[in-house]
Amino acid sequence: MPVARRRLRERCLFYGSMLVLLLFGLLQAKTDVTLAGNESTRFATIRAVAEQNTFAIDGKVFRSVDRVIRDGKVYSDKPPLLPLLLGGVCKIPVVLFGWSFEEQYGLLIYLVNFLCFTGINLAIFCWFYRRLRRVRGTLYARWLWAFSLCAGSWLLSYSVTINNHTPAALLLLLWFLLLEEVCRARRPGYALSAGLAAGLAFTMEIPVGVIIGLAGLPAVFQTTRETRNWRLGAAYCLGGAAAAALFPVVNYLAFGTILPLYLAGSGTYQPGAAFHFEVGYWWETLFGRRGLFSYQPLVLGALPALLWWRGLTRPEKALAGGCGAVIMFYLTFTNEYGGWAYGFRYLVAVLPGLWFLAARRWLPVCRGIGRQAVLTVLAGIGFCTALVGSYNPFCSGYEGYRSPPGTIDHEVRNSFTANLLAASFERDPDGGLTGMLFRFYGEPVALRYLYEAYTNTKNIEKLAAVHDRLQAAYEGKE
Repeated sequence: MPVARRRLRERCLFYGSMLVLLLFGLLQAKTDVTLAGNESTRFATIRAVAEQNTFAIDGKVFRSVDRVIRDGKVYSDKPPLLPLLLGGVCKIPVVLFGWSFEEQYGLLIYLVNFLCFTGINLAIFCWFYRRLRRVRGTLYARWLWAFSLCAGSWLLSYSVTINNHTPAALLLLLWFLLLEEVCRARRPGYALSAGLAAGLAFTMEIPVGVIIGLAGLPAVFQTTRETRNWRLGAAYCLGGAAAAALFPVVNYLAFGTILPLYLAGSGTYQPGAAFHFEVGYWWETLFGRRGLFSYQPLVLGALPALLWWRGLTRPEKALAGGCGAVIMFYLTFTNEYGGWAYGFRYLVAVLPGLWFLAARRWLPVCRGIGRQAVLTVLAGIGFCTALVGSYNPFCSGYEGYRSPPGTIDHEVRNSFTANLLAASFERDPDGGLTGMLFRFYGEPVALRYLYEAYTNTKNIEKLAAVHDRLQAAYEGKE
């Protein structure tokens, strides 16, 4: 293929993908929060910062169980840095146009979700696509691998609403790219920047920041045997410490304690944490009904790099070690499946790393029609699950010990089929897909789940439809 034509195709694929992701965000970004608590508690702080210049929330607009009473005031139990930054963004229309969350409720929520989180997904795609251009492979395979990261994974599912996982994913990718520059150019500025990325990841998701920060140390200190490698290490540690210090500093300024309030407060939420090696939990969160690999099977290609580091560069070994350690941490120290959420949300942050490790290993060999067909099928599965996840990323679902027998969450454990049921009933309650899912779960269980799902999303119209179906079923039994 002529070089000019190849470049034209590459530009078309790149800008076409950007347009698709942008349009998806425009159409799918949420205009409301669920009752699951994860979004509402953060938006409560955003509103307080933007409109009242405080971190104390009053509960008039956003109500959430994820809150703590401290010194006679009510606060969100989430780390305050992300809501502080987004509250600063929202302060612009509040000051300039006199907007408020009471008057422009849906619009302000939509703008935060679209501008910030669709924007994060677009940034991940740009950086990842640019990095994959240096990996040998066909144009189609390289494009598909990059596009599927942002359109065929949980990154797409969570790009429609506020969360701390996609910012952590962006920072993990930035940390890796900067780490590569440290090992290539051996400049303290790159080392400082890589440390800053790891430290900021700490402020978004503590285990991720700690683990990747430590994983990068060997790569930085081994970039050269000259004495200046200590300068690189010192710059890396300084950047990481400076960024990570934002967490306790902002927390103290907001709440008077350096600890997150879900640890230091007396709120309604306690993190599900227990040291265990439970085979069932590991299976469900990796390959089962909330599985990392079952929802996005393309990342199965990362397993060789996670298990066998031969042929990887030092930054790639740091990435593989960091991602593997993050996975092991959450498998070992959590026991509630990510709570009310789509898939196992704790692993969203490592998706760019796993995707790169898979592409790094398999792109050079995905050349024939057969192999690219397999690649397309695996990516297609990811596209389907990601799209279904975007219907409601914080859907009601199984929470282990928090979902005792007899509760509907105990009966409906697969977040993919749960979201599919709610989306299908909303769009076509008498359609074939809805009927199939009703038969799969049984009508009583399906209707009970739909009642809880639509309560969570505050969908009054569909709640009424479910109520009518429940009443008809009850009267039929009589």
